[in-house]
Amino acid sequence: MSTAKPKFQLRRTLGGISTPLAGLLLIMLTPLVAQGATYTVNNNGDSATASCPSNCTLRAAIRAANGNAGKDTITLPNGGATPFTVNLTRAGTDNTAERGDLDITDDLDIIGLQEGGRNIINAGGISDRVFHILGSASVTMQNVSIRNGAVTNAPGAGIYVSNSATLELTNAEVRGNTVTFDPNDTSVNFTQVQVSGGGIHVDQQAEAIIGTSDIVQNSAPGNGGISNAGRTEIRQSLIDGNTASAPGGNSTVRFSNGGGIGNLGGYLAMGSSTVSNNRSNNQGGGIYIINQGLNLGLVTITNSAITGNEALFNGAGIANFGPATLNNSVVANNLIDVDVNNNGGNGAGIYNHAANANLDVVNSTVSGNSGAYSGGGIFNSHDMTLHNTTVYDNRAQPCASGCLSTNSQIGGNQLTLFRTSASNAPNLILTNSIIVDGANSNPNEPACAGSTNYEVFIQSIGNSMSSDASCNLNVSGGDLVNVTTPDLDPDLTTSTDVNGTAVDHTGVHALLAASPARDAGNTDACPLVDQRFMLRDLNCDIGAYEYGATQQQANIYVDLKASINDSPDPAPPNVTEEPLTYVVTITNQYVDITAENVTVVVNLPASYQFSRVTMASTGSPPSCDEPTVQNVLTCTISNLPGLGRAEFFISGIPTQEGTITASVNVSSQSQPDAFSQNNRDSEDTVIDPEAADVTNFNGGTGGSGGGSLQPIALLLLLAGIALLRGRGRSA
Repeated sequence: MSTAKPKFQLRRTLGGISTPLAGLLLIMLTPLVAQGATYTVNNNGDSATASCPSNCTLRAAIRAANGNAGKDTITLPNGGATPFTVNLTRAGTDNTAERGDLDITDDLDIIGLQEGGRNIINAGGISDRVFHILGSASVTMQNVSIRNGAVTNAPGAGIYVSNSATLELTNAEVRGNTVTFDPNDTSVNFTQVQVSGGGIHVDQQAEAIIGTSDIVQNSAPGNGGISNAGRTEIRQSLIDGNTASAPGGNSTVRFSNGGGIGNLGGYLAMGSSTVSNNRSNNQGGGIYIINQGLNLGLVTITNSAITGNEALFNGAGIANFGPATLNNSVVANNLIDVDVNNNGGNGAGIYNHAANANLDVVNSTVSGNSGAYSGGGIFNSHDMTLHNTTVYDNRAQPCASGCLSTNSQIGGNQLTLFRTSASNAPNLILTNSIIVDGANSNPNEPACAGSTNYEVFIQSIGNSMSSDASCNLNVSGGDLVNVTTPDLDPDLTTSTDVNGTAVDHTGVHALLAASPARDAGNTDACPLVDQRFMLRDLNCDIGAYEYGATQQQANIYVDLKASINDSPDPAPPNVTEEPLTYVVTITNQYVDITAENVTVVVNLPASYQFSRVTMASTGSPPSCDEPTVQNVLTCTISNLPGLGRAEFFISGIPTQEGTITASVNVSSQSQPDAFSQNNRDSEDTVIDPEAADVTNFNGGTGGSGGGSLQPIALLLLLAGIALLRGRGRSA
C-alpha cells in the first residue's frame, strides 16, 4: 500500500487529543466573533463628541467604530444635486481621530451613497492628511472623494496606510493632496519614503487595492500620486496630473522622482489603467521603480497606458531601477523637458538603469516619446528583453555642449545601450520586434546607438525589423534590416469594443497591408495573442500588432511568469549555519482571469541538501510535496487571481564546490498560457568555501530573475535561517 507524500503546510494541532475532542475544545476556546455596528453620518460638521446616531459626524463615527470590536460600517448620505461634503476643521495631532486626520485603528467600511458620484471628505481646514490607517486595520472605501490633505516631512497626505494595515478603494477619488518638504527641520532623518505619496503612501508591511478610482492632481517631493513600499494593486484606475517636485535645488532633487507612481521596493501590479500627464523634476515622470535595501520588489504592468508624462531628467514615461515586466501596454508621447540650464536626460519613454534593473517588455508599444538626449524611446544600461514589441517614431536630440555626462551625447532615436563600467555591461535580447524611425524621428540620428562597441550587447533571437543597420540585427536569422517603408499606421489605434466592453485601450500602431512585418515573425516564439489580446495567426507578424486579427481572447488565456533567485551568492558548502535559500515567485500577469490548478516544478541541484519550504505571508500560498530522490520539488496553487502572485522560500545546504543551477517551471493545468516563454527561469550559484556571509538577494543571473522579497516574507526567511543555524549548533 502506497503512502501519500506529506505536504508542507502550516497547521495548528492539539497533540495527543482526539479529533472530536480537539474540535470541541477549539470551539469552546474560540472567542465569539464581535458584531460590527453601522453608523449613518447625518451631520457634515467635525465634532469628535457628537452623538451617533442622532447627530453623527464622520469623525465621531470613526471614533465610535475604533472602540467597537468587529468590522463596522459608516455610510455617508446622498446630498442630491450638491454632494454631501464633510469639511474637517479640528486641527491638531493624535492617533485617536480626536483631532487632525481621521485615524482608523479597527476594521471599517466607509460607503458613500452619493447618487451618480462621490461624497467629498475635505481636509482643507486642518493642515493634516485626510486618513491614517494604523495597526492591522482592514479598511474599504467606496464612492468617496478624498481631498486637500496636507503634511510636511511625512508620507501620505491623502491616505497613509501604515504598519500592516490594508486598504481597498472602489470608485474613489484622491485629489489635490500635498506632501511638502522642510529641509530646515534637523530633527528628521530624511529618506525618500518620508516625503512620498501626495495621494497615497503604502508602508512596507501594508497593502492597498485601488480599483476603478482616480488618483489626480496630488503632489509630493517624491512620488506625487502613489508611493508603494508594500503591496499595491491598481485596476481600471486613472493616475493623472500628479507632481513630484522637491524644493531646494540639487540638495533635494534626489527626492523628485515618480510623478505618478513610485514603487519603493514593494510589490506593484497594475492592470487596465492609465498613467498620464504626471510630472517629475527628476526621474520617472509617470512611474519610478527602485529597490529599497533587502526588498527587491516586483512590478507588473499589464494592458495599461503610460502617456503624456514629463520629466526633467530620465524616464519621462518609466524610470526603472528594479525587476519589472510590461505586457500588452503602451508607453507613448512622454517628454523629457530640458530645463533652462540645458540639463536633460535619457530614455524619454523608458529608462532602464542600475545593477538590479531588469525589464521584460512583451506585446507592447513604445512610440512618440521625445526630448531625450539619448534613447528617444528606450535607454538601457542593464538587462532588457523586447518580445513582439513595437518601438517606433521616437526622437532623440544629443547634447552638443555643456553636457552633464557622456551618455547625453550618444543619441539614438529608438534605442540606446550604455555601458556604465568595465564590469557592468547592458544586455538586450530582441525577438519578433520592430525598431523603426518614423516621420517625427530625428533624421540625423540612427535608430539605435550606444557607448563604444554597444552592438555586441544586442542579441537578436531573430525575426526582428529595423530601419537601418544600427541595431545589429541578424539577417541570416530572419531579421529585416534597412526597412525604410515599414507601412505602420502613424496613428496609435485601439481595438474596437467587444460585446460592449473595451478590453484594450492602450493604443498600438496597426500594420498596413503592405508592411514587411506581416507573417515575418517566428511563430514558435510568438505570444498567442497580440497587444490587443487578439488571437495571432499561425504565421505571426513582427511587433505588437497582428494584421487581420479579429478574435478577442482576453478572458481565455493566462500569462504565468516564474522567477527564482538565490541568497547568498557565492555560498559556502556544508555550512549548516549558512543555508542557501531560493526564493520562487509565480505571477499571473494578466488582469481579469484567475489561473487555476497551477503546478510549479523546481529542479534543485543534485548536490543541494533540501531542508524546508517557507511560505510568504502574502499572496496565494502554494502547497508543496516532499522533493523526489532526483531533488525535484513540486508545488501546487489551486488558484492565482489576475495580477496575483505566489511566493515561497526553499532552504538547504549545498554540499559541493563549483557552480550549481536551480530552475523553475510553471503551468496551469486548466488554461492555455498566452506567453510560454516566461514560464521558466533558472539561477546559477557559485559554491565557494571562501564565500562571505552574504544575506542580500541579488538581481539573479539566470533567466529574467527579479523575485520580490517582501518584508514579512523576509522575516520568515530569516527565522528559517536562524532555525537552521540553531540546529547546526545543537548537532
